[in-house]
Amino acid sequence: MVTRANPPSLKGRALRYLAAREHSRAELVAKLTPHVAEDDAPDAVARVLDELTAKGFINEARVAESVLHRRAGRLGGARVLQELRAKGLPDDVVADAAE
Repeated sequence: MVTRANPPSLKGRALRYLAAREHSRAELVAKLTPHVAEDDAPDAVARVLDELTAKGFINEARVAESVLHRRAGRLGGARVLQELRAKGLPDDVVADAAE
């Protein structure tokens, strides 16, 4: 087993996830929370995600658009909307996607 001397920071992990595909804030919270170190501040994940949101790396509307383009052709509208809700997107974003 290989161990890293310096594991990636929360911001580094978040950027790696976002490089692969669009993620909602709720998805990133779920993925990053297990990696919070004991010496990190309790709000470390929220601060990282606030910074990435302010810089435009996290955008809920882009997440919805991405899911619609990837899944709408194969799934029904109700199933796509259910998937958007499961990703933790706000109701207004899901409503816009439904139109």
